[in-house]
Amino acid sequence: MDLVRIGIFAICCALLGVIGGFAAKSWFSGLILGVFVFIGWVLWRWFKSQTSNEELKGTTEEKKE
Repeated sequence: MDLVRIGIFAICCALLGVIGGFAAKSWFSGLILGVFVFIGWVLWRWFKSQTSNEELKGTTEEKKE
């Protein structure tokens, strides 16, 4: 994964957490919101890269046959 994209998204999640914390009037809930969004995004990117790698392996194996 690209470190710049991860950094940008982490900053956006922090801002989302601050805004969510002000909306909920609780800094803890804002922090949890930002962390959950960031972890979900990282897991989604990881899953997406895994499935694309498997698809690439399948197409190269079909071409060999």
